Amino acid sequence: MEKKPIGLIFGLTGGACIILFMTGLYKGGVDVYLGRLAWLGYAIMIGFGVAATLVKRKANGGELLLMQALKTAFTVFVIELLLQTLFIWLLLNYLDTHFRDVLIVELDKRTEEAYRYVGYDQQKINEMMQQIRGSDHFPLGGMLTSLTTVYIVFFLFSLLIAAVVKKKK
Repeated sequence: MEKKPIGLIFGLTGGACIILFMTGLYKGGVDVYLGRLAWLGYAIMIGFGVAATLVKRKANGGELLLMQALKTAFTVFVIELLLQTLFIWLLLNYLDTHFRDVLIVELDKRTEEAYRYVGYDQQKINEMMQQIRGSDHFPLGGMLTSLTTVYIVFFLFSLLIAAVVKKKK
């Protein structure tokens, strides 16, 4: 029987779904893009990770070791998150810079509100916001660096999925 790269297949398919989902959020405007609906994207990603490990277990005759399940789920997440990050970077830096500018204004507003909420005084808020406004909000290097942190979180999801889905004969 030919071995299929299940993690790769589900990762690319899930990544395509996430790009379509992000496109829908983008078409809805900044409020939708930053709203609660955006969290659904993570549920979609996790769903593809779970589905991939279940398909892998079925393809292995109902048996799947923890490391195989972990590798499958994490492969899916790595591909999905990379495709999502690259799409967002392209969208904001090349495809629609006006949307990026509107998004930055809204993000700055929300950041300032968050600083007020935690109790920073206005002078400190002004200093921090000046520093933020003087920087590039969406550089590829910065986004990829942030992606590594997200990978760590999704590794933990992968571990949880693997522990639940694994099955020894």
